[in-house]
Amino acid sequence: MDRYTSKCKSRKILFAFMFVFFAIGFGHNALCYDFGYTYMGATLYYTITDEQNHEVELTYQQWPLDEWGAIVLPSYADPLPDTVYVPAVAVNGQDTFRVTAIGGIALVIIENLRNIVLPEGIVHIGDYAMCSNNSLSEIVLPSTVRTLGEGCFSFNPLIRTINLPSNIVSIGRGAFMSCFTLSDIVLPQGIDTISIDLFRSCRQLRSINIPDNVKVIQSHAFAYTAIDTIVIPEGVLHFYGSSFCNMPLREVNIPSTVKQIWPGVFENCTNLRNINVSPGNKRYISYDGVLYNKAKDTLCAYPIGRPDTIFQIPNGVRYIYAYSFSYSRNLHRIEFPESLKSTGGSCFLYSSLTEAVFPDNMDTIQHRAFLNCQNLREVTFGANLKYIDEWILSDCDNLERITSRSSVPPTLREHIIDSRQRTVPVYVPCESLDAYRNAPFWSDFLDYRCLTGIDDTKPDIGIETYPNPSIGKITVSAPVTIQRIDIHSLSGHKILVTEPNSTSTTLDVTALPQGTYILRIKTNNWTGTKKIMVE
Repeated sequence: MDRYTSKCKSRKILFAFMFVFFAIGFGHNALCYDFGYTYMGATLYYTITDEQNHEVELTYQQWPLDEWGAIVLPSYADPLPDTVYVPAVAVNGQDTFRVTAIGGIALVIIENLRNIVLPEGIVHIGDYAMCSNNSLSEIVLPSTVRTLGEGCFSFNPLIRTINLPSNIVSIGRGAFMSCFTLSDIVLPQGIDTISIDLFRSCRQLRSINIPDNVKVIQSHAFAYTAIDTIVIPEGVLHFYGSSFCNMPLREVNIPSTVKQIWPGVFENCTNLRNINVSPGNKRYISYDGVLYNKAKDTLCAYPIGRPDTIFQIPNGVRYIYAYSFSYSRNLHRIEFPESLKSTGGSCFLYSSLTEAVFPDNMDTIQHRAFLNCQNLREVTFGANLKYIDEWILSDCDNLERITSRSSVPPTLREHIIDSRQRTVPVYVPCESLDAYRNAPFWSDFLDYRCLTGIDDTKPDIGIETYPNPSIGKITVSAPVTIQRIDIHSLSGHKILVTEPNSTSTTLDVTALPQGTYILRIKTNNWTGTKKIMVE
């Protein structure tokens, strides 16, 4: 390097502490250039990457510092024209160098830049090389390009089409992220990974091909695009979390080769009605359009575009993936099986559930389970619940009641409510009132009430049950429309649910063992209980 005078050598000590941070992202000699070369009216700057083979990469002119000595965005001393032609060779004195790469942030944020024309011979385009040019509308890539760096074309809002050469074998994360008008692109067959955030927020992108060679689709790869139909080829092995979230997908077919699907892969796909799985898949299964693992003890994803208002999770399911029911607008109630042990984080957030009654076998509820569920009125925790993670009921502004059937207060990792929810009544076993009032974070609540079986302590509104006792059928009548009746045992176990939506209904109790039962009756503006006896 002795033959080439670097304008940045005097700054190397000044930038030493920053270089460690940027070196990985921007490569060799990231903080300076070795020479400038004027071509077609524009002076461009280069860093020598291979002195022996006379190879250089296009770089930026300088790293300006602000008044605090921190690096700010690179800039060119002389304005560039609206079309930049990058030459195939760059000349410095008597030496000619082949241009083989566009370096990291080499052409970032250039005012009025509309077109960039690259020569054959370019092999690599570096991280954020051409991002954030608000006027850039066209990029012509040479056939020799093999790798694209992280974010290299991101945040270019006017680019509609990018033609990718077939030689490309690697595309970095977020390479096209937030190209808001990008609508036409074909991925080359040589890539094996759809990287993180690759097309995130490409709002006009309505279709895409997934090459046959792809094995992995990473997080948010297609998130916030307009793609409503996608073909996932055989050979794909892994879907990472949120890879297809916030898309108008209507149906998804998962091939036999898929080995791992992470939680939240279809989060907030509000049009999705069916998730299908190839019969040959050894890890996953679709049952009535809902995604489970092969053993069917884990619910992996529920298609929230379904019109159903009630969903019954099959018995045998022990765990629900994170985000499985988040943003579901149609579901008002989920019937949980007695087998359920745990729910993943954010499982029901922003959903339209009105009530949640967890089974006694359940022991864990993960973080933010019901975050911002504005329709949620009541939550019931089972008798053996051990652990509740943070903020599970945060921003549930219309919550009217919390019930915990556990005699020992479940451990709370942190607050589960907001301060404005402190007055929500909490029903707990009578003998445990003091334990809850003094337990960490349970002490947030101000209104504790005694739970006697299923008794709601609300006044009767004239509901009648007859004959009572009964050996077969019991009629329930009311002066208003009965929306729902739950039959519970005295221990609180839910036995039967019916939604008559009339002022009178008849319950068939012939299959129930002799004993006393609680009817929990719900109308439009009242919820109360009645005891019945079966002989």
